[in-house]
Amino acid sequence: MAQMTNRGGGVPSRALTQGHGSPDSKSSSLRNTPDLGHKFMEPTEINRSALIATVKQPFLDWLRAVDSTSKNINLSEINCEPTVYLVPEFEAEGEFAEWLGQNYKTIFEEQLAGWWTDRSSWPTIRSIEVFQDWFECRIYSMVFDLDDGPL
Repeated sequence: MAQMTNRGGGVPSRALTQGHGSPDSKSSSLRNTPDLGHKFMEPTEINRSALIATVKQPFLDWLRAVDSTSKNINLSEINCEPTVYLVPEFEAEGEFAEWLGQNYKTIFEEQLAGWWTDRSSWPTIRSIEVFQDWFECRIYSMVFDLDDGPL
């Protein structure tokens, strides 16, 4: 029997949020709250973009077919805490498309393994077209490090 790794097992990120209102008001309230025990870090922009991968219906259909315990999960639940990948910075949309064409297999297999580790149950065809049918990838160019520890 395959071993499943549930990505949703951690603390949801929204549970870690303090304060209310807009993102700016949250960061402002965090800076001025001495009882958090954290020193304020000046944001440092890093030379990476963030790629956020979320799953689409074909992935969910596959997961439900291989894992009977996932019959009741929906897209909102599976995507509530998406995977974030640090990727190179891209100057143009075409650069990202080229990079993705060369690297999608890594993301595809990591996504599959994150939910179902029995490789014999993975789809045999894992082309770029299937990847794009199964996942939505969004690129975010502004990535900041707010921790003083090494990356």
